[in-house]
Amino acid sequence: MAKIKTTCYLCGEVTKSENVPKNCPRCGANLEDPKQEWVIKKVNCQYSASRKMPGNIGSLYLTNKRLLWINNSNAMLYGGGLVGALIASRQKWGFSLPLTDVEYFEDSKFGLFIKAFIITAQDGSLYRLSAKPREEWQEAIMKAKEELIRGFQKEMQEA
Repeated sequence: MAKIKTTCYLCGEVTKSENVPKNCPRCGANLEDPKQEWVIKKVNCQYSASRKMPGNIGSLYLTNKRLLWINNSNAMLYGGGLVGALIASRQKWGFSLPLTDVEYFEDSKFGLFIKAFIITAQDGSLYRLSAKPREEWQEAIMKAKEELIRGFQKEMQEA
């Protein structure tokens, strides 16, 4: 049977399989109903799960449901060859943070010059991001969170 090529509408991941997957294997987006989730903002930025660790470069997506960061690191960033491929393969793919889990923001930096902000989640996890302009990103995240909560409340009233 011929393989079907599927491209994720959210992160652009291309998969080839005998059947169309229900969800994207990389970001988890629902491929059967792309109208459930859409991108509000996207930017390349650094991410770290710590206040002190250096960040990895990747793509940050703000959707109507979550904040999603996908690692763009590859072997060439780590000097190429077998060692570079091994290091790149060990890097975390990214994160998917539901907007309802976003608690608060604080200013931060990567090194001396790269401005960043830290998102603290309900479970205490930290997400340090260099998305620019940071104030605009923070406002967009909070606005999307408020709209998501309003949608949940509306669904509950109608049920």
